[in-house]
Amino acid sequence: MKLLVRPRPFINESLESYMLRLSQENFFEYYQQLSRAIKDWLQLHDHEAAGAFPVELSRLNVYHAAQSSSRRIRALKLVESLTDNEKLPLLHLAVMHSSEKFCSRYSSLFNAGSHVPRALVRQKGIPVCPDCLTEANYIRQEWHWMPYEACINHSKQMLHECPKCEEKLNYTHSECLHTCRCGFDLRNAGTEPAEEWQLIASRLVVGEHSPSRHPLLDIRPISLRLACLLWYQLYIHKTLDASDQVSTLTIERAIEYFTHWPEVFTQELEQQAALSGDKLVCDYNKTSFHDVFGNIVGISRLLLKAYPESDFVLTPLENFLARLVDQNPQSRVPNVADLLISMPEAAILLGTSYEQAYRLYEEGYLKCAIKFKSHEKLVSGIGVFYLREIMELRQSRMPVETSSYNNYLPAW
Repeated sequence: MKLLVRPRPFINESLESYMLRLSQENFFEYYQQLSRAIKDWLQLHDHEAAGAFPVELSRLNVYHAAQSSSRRIRALKLVESLTDNEKLPLLHLAVMHSSEKFCSRYSSLFNAGSHVPRALVRQKGIPVCPDCLTEANYIRQEWHWMPYEACINHSKQMLHECPKCEEKLNYTHSECLHTCRCGFDLRNAGTEPAEEWQLIASRLVVGEHSPSRHPLLDIRPISLRLACLLWYQLYIHKTLDASDQVSTLTIERAIEYFTHWPEVFTQELEQQAALSGDKLVCDYNKTSFHDVFGNIVGISRLLLKAYPESDFVLTPLENFLARLVDQNPQSRVPNVADLLISMPEAAILLGTSYEQAYRLYEEGYLKCAIKFKSHEKLVSGIGVFYLREIMELRQSRMPVETSSYNNYLPAW
């Protein structure tokens, strides 16, 4: 099997869009005619890869593979060789699984050098810009990301539904780049002028750097910008929405919230600290930090990967906690600086790994506030260290410039 025509990919084209154009330019009436032919060819050359290659366009991308992503990659690499000239750019356009974790535990995908929170990937519909389709008939990868609500090239809102039949647009299901299932040509559709927040959200996705427009646009890594949107969803709502995603309304409110960063965040933390006494069931030195402030520490480690701006949220949080400890010196009566920090929270506030934090505990640098019974082990989610001691130890060691972690103890 050989594909006679190899269309040139666009730099920001999605894999699904390219495969649709590949099938059209090689004279297949439907995409599934091409995918079934590819699957039959793979059966002859590598039956394991054939089993990992889906017929449906909506399941094609690598990140859809639940357990066989390596075989999906193998299948795509074999498909790349189906032209006589240079290889197809399938893996270059693909969206991969990522080992990066956002806000300590939320999964991500990888595309074009950036990690994207899975909670910000569109699942049910893919909007389009009619003007962009008129200029070049392909689907842009950024249209798959939820913050991309407006076309930054034409300053118009994205088209989410067909103006004729009102069906939600999703080219991976309809297998049509510029038409709806009903036959309406989407290039003829009109869209409303974009609102300012929509343009800012879209600029976050494409990596535009414009500090004067918005504080988030001063952050250069796209991954970190998107992490801030996920953080806001978790900070306000404590969890994702019913579809395990960040809602569009939350994105709009996040853009407004970060306009006043970090003053608005600091004020809210100060209010929580002032009202902390109302939440007490036990004394401060027997109350978990989580019971007063929630999981603010856990979600504030935006990324594990080291970027210069990685502590965009964590730095103002640490500054607030340092002031809180300074303003509440140790006394006979426990105060808010004596709240109990868990081991994972301690590792984050100390700017080090969980293993280093545990060694600090084992070697006596961190004093445990709870007496354990014989053979009883430290449970990671339970508050066991005093906030003041964590912040004092943090201030005693400055970050190492060449490392994303602070090393308080030498390696074994």
